[in-house]
Amino acid sequence: MQESTAAKQASTSPFGILLGLEIQEKPTQAAGSDAAESPVAEIASEDPALIETPEQEKPARPKKQWALVTHRNHRRWCTDAALCLWAMVRFVVRKDDHDIMFVPAGTQVPMDEREEGVIYEHLDTGGGDCDQHGKSLQDASSFLLTCRKYKMEQYPGLQELIALSIRADNIVKMEATDLHYLIRGLPQKFTDPTTSQVNWNIVVDRAFELFDIIYDQTRSHRWAQKEWSKWGRMVSLANGLKVGVCFMRPYMRDSAFEKGADIVIFTEYVEHRKRNVGPYTWGIQKNRTSQHVDIGPLVAAIRKAEMKARGRDAEFANLDCVQHRPQVPGIFFHDSRNLILCGGDTVEFEKSDYPWIGPHQLLNLTVEVVGKAQALTP
Repeated sequence: MQESTAAKQASTSPFGILLGLEIQEKPTQAAGSDAAESPVAEIASEDPALIETPEQEKPARPKKQWALVTHRNHRRWCTDAALCLWAMVRFVVRKDDHDIMFVPAGTQVPMDEREEGVIYEHLDTGGGDCDQHGKSLQDASSFLLTCRKYKMEQYPGLQELIALSIRADNIVKMEATDLHYLIRGLPQKFTDPTTSQVNWNIVVDRAFELFDIIYDQTRSHRWAQKEWSKWGRMVSLANGLKVGVCFMRPYMRDSAFEKGADIVIFTEYVEHRKRNVGPYTWGIQKNRTSQHVDIGPLVAAIRKAEMKARGRDAEFANLDCVQHRPQVPGIFFHDSRNLILCGGDTVEFEKSDYPWIGPHQLLNLTVEVVGKAQALTP
């Protein structure tokens, strides 16, 4: 897109700043200097291929199809506005076919400053389709309106970000570590202390990276929920507790908890995953909301079974104590008493450290021990 009047005045006017546009004046040649005396000028004069085409003969830069317009101030960036811009860039416009413009909040690019044939989409500003302000909407945001306009509302990874925009734009109390405060703090982080100028290119890039991460993780979670409905298994015990089984699919753990599991067993084969053979790792995790369940006795039972499989006597005390026990390689009981692990991303195993008991024996032990145990008082 050719530079609009607003873009040309970006360095001096508070209105209409084109993101990433650098306006630099050509250095004035010193009086009496001779350009031909410079080495570059001499080379250019000798080699016609290095002589620049006169400005009037250069082809005009092709127009961009979109101008994405949103607001900011000199020290903060609105989470709702940032999300609108991110969604348009990721899902709607083509790469290198848009410009990003900033205007004061509540305003639009004046009609006499717009280029013919360019789509000006105002996001969270100016009262258009993608701006919620002044419309008396309940539990809404400009990002939500943007998603509805471009039919993105049901994208599997956008629900958490839509909820974030609604919280941020409706003055809802949030934790100090909420993503909203990260977005607000980015301009301060990337302000040049000598000039007090914000590097908005970096601010936008960092915000987009954060949104990408949340979107991708949320989408993966939605996919895991579908996987659970297909491959997951729930075992109901006599004492009312439920055990979720995620063999070969540890990523379904949260989905099992959402379906009401008090305890989840998950396994993953180290090699030959498709054949379900070879060394594997496992974990047993307690639901964070099921604090009345005690899995300490289960640790003891598993350690005893593992020692028996190895042909050793379990002659040591406190089989259900936390952390590692040298006599039973690999099995770790977390201090919180909410998680048992044998292997994982944070440890390196020797070949002998991998479990000797199989996944189904592990499940049978869990059903037997937890099913007989008396639940603690919540």
